[in-house]
Amino acid sequence: MLFYSLFVSISLFLVFILNTVFKNGPFWLVLLMVILCFIFEFALDALIALIIRRGIPEERIKPDAKIYQVKKWEKGFYEKLGIKFWKDKVLELGQASGFKKDHLNSTGDIDYLKRFIIESCYGESIHFVSVIMSFSVMLLGFWMPQYLWSIFLPASFINAFVNLLPALIQRYVRPRLEVLYKRSLRTKEKAINQGQNEQK
Repeated sequence: MLFYSLFVSISLFLVFILNTVFKNGPFWLVLLMVILCFIFEFALDALIALIIRRGIPEERIKPDAKIYQVKKWEKGFYEKLGIKFWKDKVLELGQASGFKKDHLNSTGDIDYLKRFIIESCYGESIHFVSVIMSFSVMLLGFWMPQYLWSIFLPASFINAFVNLLPALIQRYVRPRLEVLYKRSLRTKEKAINQGQNEQK
């Protein structure tokens, strides 16, 4: 939470300062536009999350679908980005949907692991859609064109960035969850088979 708060606050403050220094309009108007962008992006992210969570039933989420499959080169790419070192510093809002994904509570509970994987797919979908929709704030440029490139575009990139990080984290972590899930399934099937053999 601290990382996100600092990043967003500092980024928007720099946008505000640069627009003020270069006298891109009255002080109060620049401040108003920066605040408006923040509110717009925050509300948009919340709306996207609500629509995806409420609009797509869990049974429609297919972790084995091609869109959710992580390629081998991706894992290497994420590791080159140093994801192991910063993934725990990125804001995780799973508690908003009643399922926290900031740490793994069990490595052997099949139902829990399945739910975790589905929640990971939800999270990835929400954040990637938010990355794309971040740039819709530029529509405000029709109303205030003088701030299109100096405020609305930077605000779009800021929001896209803070949504991209958790999306990448979900794609990095999920393959490990799937390995644990399949291992737990095999263990359960083995135990069931042994029980059936003993009964015979």
